[in-house]
Amino acid sequence: QGADGPSGPPETPTRATMLRSNRLTPHLEGLRTAYAAKGATLTDALHTHAGELLEFDAPQGGMFVWVRLHGDLPLLPTQDWVNFGLQHKVLVVPGAAFSIGNAAQPWLRLSFANPSPAALQQGAERLGRGLHSLASKTASDIRTTPERPSA
Repeated sequence: QGADGPSGPPETPTRATMLRSNRLTPHLEGLRTAYAAKGATLTDALHTHAGELLEFDAPQGGMFVWVRLHGDLPLLPTQDWVNFGLQHKVLVVPGAAFSIGNAAQPWLRLSFANPSPAALQQGAERLGRGLHSLASKTASDIRTTPERPSA
């Protein structure tokens, strides 16, 4: 999550120098090309490993894919998604992290900005395995961690 945030003061002089140079446009074109390829890698791998459990559109920009869980998957509290990620060695950010009330949501945000294409494929495979495991469990099999009450 920290790698998704803005950069700090040490990077500011570098950005200022780049803005004054003629390197910004080619740099942005390179980023767009790289992100498009990584987004396609992730969505292709998601279709392969979890397509029947997720709904999503190919990203048209940015560095995230938002996926919607099919109805046969349980809505989990945020801490349970953290535990899921640790168990399956995959990082997902649950939609509840972006909601006002932190209520469980049928959405996950997946980043493709930093991982390599091979890591994206591996992450989609791990996510798919974990979601298939989750889908095969009954509601009584799923141990959920209660959410902290909102203030």
